[in-house]
Amino acid sequence: MAACFTACLHWGQSSFFASFSLRQLVEKNKIHPGLDCGAGGGAGIGGGSGFFGTKESHSHKAEDFSCRLKADRVESFDEANLIAALKQDVERDLGKSGAKIVDSGSADSRSFFFLYILNKTQGRVEVSGKRIGEDYYTLKADLDEKTIATVK
Repeated sequence: MAACFTACLHWGQSSFFASFSLRQLVEKNKIHPGLDCGAGGGAGIGGGSGFFGTKESHSHKAEDFSCRLKADRVESFDEANLIAALKQDVERDLGKSGAKIVDSGSADSRSFFFLYILNKTQGRVEVSGKRIGEDYYTLKADLDEKTIATVK
């Protein structure tokens, strides 16, 4: 039973979903001028849920991550450039996992999404950002996946 617990927990999750971390995504872009995500500057929270049955599984993951804007960059912080860099990294990570992107877009300049398929898994990842107060920037990621099992 214990072996099934671990295996079943990840049964319907793609490798992209299982390894996705908003914190790591932001830290890959730490060269981005204006953000201080180090000790005292960054904080994050995340959670997930899942359902798996004999024919399908559903998984959801949500993460938030906030960084302080550097004092000398508060006015000149380039939000569009950060979102574009994060979008490029997510697209690259999806490709590395073997996923096929079937749709993408954005509701505004502060967000983007990808719909993807990997084997029998359909997924959506959405990342958005916004300023909080004068000197914080927060990012949010939502991931959903649905896997259909082959019935014999």
